[in-house]
Amino acid sequence: MPLTTQLGASLLAEAPIQVELSGERLSLYEALCRRSERIARMYLGAHHALRDGLNPERFVLAAHCIRELMEKVLEIVAVSTPAHRSGLAQRSLNWRRHMREFEPTVS
Repeated sequence: MPLTTQLGASLLAEAPIQVELSGERLSLYEALCRRSERIARMYLGAHHALRDGLNPERFVLAAHCIRELMEKVLEIVAVSTPAHRSGLAQRSLNWRRHMREFEPTVS
């Protein structure tokens, strides 16, 4: 049976919204709630954004919620995340080096 979570006026000034969660989604939501209500709300926000078929930007909003959630979840979960510092300049340099291997040599 899906859990219906009602987000009321304390979270949104507008009318309450219904978000249904079941199975793995419900388990993840409950685990997030135990650690951080703020992060759990981000998760619900992503679900709500995806379900809002009248909003043409729903995928953009849901993606933003998930990006925020991925950044903030590190505050509550002990996971080692090595920094990936390869910016565009480094990637471009690596790509040029890689492409040189395929250039014909002139004799």
